[in-house]
Formats: sequence, C-alpha cells, structure tokens
Amino acid sequence: MTHVMTHTAAAVATTIVTLGLAASAQAAPVLSFTTGFQSISVGSQQDYTVGWSFTAKTTSVVIALDALDPGQTGQEVRLYQGDGTVIASAKVTTGDQQAGTPQFYSHPIAPVTLAANTTYYISQDLPAGLAAWAFVDAPVSTDPAISFEGAVGVLNIGGKPVTDELSFSVLDPAYFGPNFDLALSSTEVPEPADILAFAAGLAGLIFVRRGRVSPSALVSRS
Repeated sequence: MTHVMTHTAAAVATTIVTLGLAASAQAAPVLSFTTGFQSISVGSQQDYTVGWSFTAKTTSVVIALDALDPGQTGQEVRLYQGDGTVIASAKVTTGDQQAGTPQFYSHPIAPVTLAANTTYYISQDLPAGLAAWAFVDAPVSTDPAISFEGAVGVLNIGGKPVTDELSFSVLDPAYFGPNFDLALSSTEVPEPADILAFAAGLAGLIFVRRGRVSPSALVSRS
C-alpha cells in the first residue's frame, strides 16, 4: 500500500507541476510591430528612462520583461504601478532568449499580477550616448489584455516615468524598446483549488485501477 501511495503522490505532483508549467509556457511579448522603428541616440551628456504606459483590461500575470535593443552590456527594464512604485525589474541582455515580432530579448521574472482596469508603466534605461532601436511611426499591435496609453520618460536612470517629461519628438507616439510577456489570462489559468481537486480525482482513479480501493469506497456514506 505504501508503494502504491508513493507512486500516486509522485503522479499527483507531476500533474500539478505540469499544469503550472503549461500556464506559464504559453506567453509572448504583448507589443508587436513589423516596420517603422529606427535607431536613435539619446545624446552624449544625459541619461534617460523612457517607455510607455498601458492599462490592463483584465487581471493578468507578467512573467518576463523584454528589450528590443539592450545594447552590448544589457539594460534595466522596469514595470511600475500608477504611483511610480517599481513592481518588477530585470537586466535584459543579448544572452536572453528572443521572442515576438520583431524579436525582443526576454528575461524571466517572478510572476507579477496586473489588476484589471489599472494603469501601469514600463521603461528602459537609456544611458548617455547609447544608440538604441525604438518604434517610431508604424502601426503597433498589443495583446487584447492591455491597451496602449502613451509615452513616458524622465531624465536620469531609474526615474519614475509616469508622464512624458522629455517632450522629445522621438517619443511620439512612444519609445517601444521595453516590452513584457503575459502568461495565460486568468480565465484560462487553473485556480489552485481546481488543480488540487483535479489531483485528488487523479489519485482516486489511480487507486481504483490498481485494485487497492473499490469505487464504492470513494463515495461518501451518510
């Protein structure tokens, strides 16, 4: 019996892990475009933090931060709440895997939940003198879970870019160097209780098939 329970526990654990991985594996950058982006230089004397703002239409989970052009040494990408508080950050480098259209370098992060009908900001550090690729004037597509709001940018590295304080024409409509990946929508990701219920049912089926517990024993008696 102990041997059977050990195998059952292993099967249940594998199922839970598989479900969790399935939820996080199906992801892609929320922002995409095919033409109209070009290289810009932010100047030789000043650092900037630039990006774009968006509203989450539904509750969703961010699982990676991306950069179209992180430069030779990598650049910091940050995700902010509406008040400018950083809720996620990552140094994206050319060593990270690429995904999306065009190809963004994508760095995994600990999952961060976005609340529905809430505005957030995403930015990338642009050190003085860096020539970086940015979206300028082509049509941009976004994941249905979000809506693009506008450009954000501030002087200095690591600032709080909750508005566009730079008034650069290059930020019209925005600097789209930073990006992020969403996991499956909350309506498709199994809730923990659903996973446990599924696992419990699986465990019962395993016991039945091995002949250790009769089907009637799985039905509660009053």
